[in-house]
Amino acid sequence: MKNLRWVMVIGVCLIGFLAYIDRVNLSVAAAPIMKEYNFSATQMGLILGAMFPGYLIFNVIGGAIMDRFAPTKFLMFAIAVWSLSTAWFTQITSFGLFYLSRFIFGSAEGFMPVYNTKIISNWMLPNERGRSQASWIAATLIGMAIGAPVSGLMIKAYGWRTLFYIFTAFGFVIIAVLLTVMKDSPKEHRRISREELEMIESTLEKERLNKAHTAGEVATRAEIFGLLKDPYLWLISIGYFTAISMWWANLTWLPGYLVSEKGFTVLKSGYLSAFPFLMGAIGLMCGGFITDHFLKGRRIPLIFLFQLLSPPLVMVAIGSSNNAIMVTAFAISMFFTCGAVGQWWPLPMELFSRKLSATAGGIMSGIGTVGAIIAPVMLGYVFDATKSFYWGFGIIALVTFVGSFISLAISGHEKMLQQKNAEGKGFPQSAA
Repeated sequence: MKNLRWVMVIGVCLIGFLAYIDRVNLSVAAAPIMKEYNFSATQMGLILGAMFPGYLIFNVIGGAIMDRFAPTKFLMFAIAVWSLSTAWFTQITSFGLFYLSRFIFGSAEGFMPVYNTKIISNWMLPNERGRSQASWIAATLIGMAIGAPVSGLMIKAYGWRTLFYIFTAFGFVIIAVLLTVMKDSPKEHRRISREELEMIESTLEKERLNKAHTAGEVATRAEIFGLLKDPYLWLISIGYFTAISMWWANLTWLPGYLVSEKGFTVLKSGYLSAFPFLMGAIGLMCGGFITDHFLKGRRIPLIFLFQLLSPPLVMVAIGSSNNAIMVTAFAISMFFTCGAVGQWWPLPMELFSRKLSATAGGIMSGIGTVGAIIAPVMLGYVFDATKSFYWGFGIIALVTFVGSFISLAISGHEKMLQQKNAEGKGFPQSAA
């Protein structure tokens, strides 16, 4: 098959879509669940954020596992676990069990981003990675955009429990599809052409030599521990933390904000949330296209600009009394926020050895997940204290703004590596 590597991109997009359509159900169902169980906004914030401690742990552990063992097998098992935990969520009644169920869900989903990074690192050419990473992250937002109104409709028609059962079944359908398509590396896939296999292997070997990385396909323990001493690993992790905090502030609380503060119905909040989520997906794709084609693989200039522009728009949205201006400002802010998030993700595979890409990506994602833990709880707590989301979103906006300047500390190193690649006569353009 020609251009089989792009089929792998479709596969990781499907995984990202599934993961986020499974997340949005709780965001949309938050209001009826709060009403049914008499939970406060702080309690609901804790439940919304309960997935992220486990997600953080298995981002880090999962990255090391996938750099040493068979990624696809672990990922299929993880999808089964998070789908079953979605079904279990319908059978429990206490705050503690709600929290535990969501923790298990997040632990299983922690394998997802590092798996996708590993597959793209193993399959895609360097000049295709911006688009590839942006594509699967955009698919997550499409999952949110589709899932939000669909969840609202299902909750109105059948109740929130039926929604969770349907999403559980969907997860097992996706597992069956992925088992027939995904392979860990090009040489393991029976349908790949000789020409494409040779192109991928020669290009990735040239990249390894340009970066002066050691040979071998499996990371050693010494190499993994050596990675932890690299300051650029921690810079990209902190920078990603600042971007993903804004991402999760919107994704966990935007539907609830529209219901709790603006007085919309659950159904209407689902429809209105879809517009910012779709704009986020467009921002991701635009960011990948701009960096791959116009910035010649440079990520930092776009990250800096987009993280600089997003926070003021969030404050315009929260401060506006006009619903059209509010939703539009949220949508444009999501465009910039998601465009920046998408370009943090190629950095682990471009700044570090390919065999350490999942470990580096897992650590970056794990530290970013701290923002995902803090943001929903903090927003819920501030709302309980002030009956407004204004100050909660304001704090997140400030963190994101500061992150734009953190990204500049990586710019020189990124430019140096790019120059080394150029001196090695660059990489072949994709045939796609």
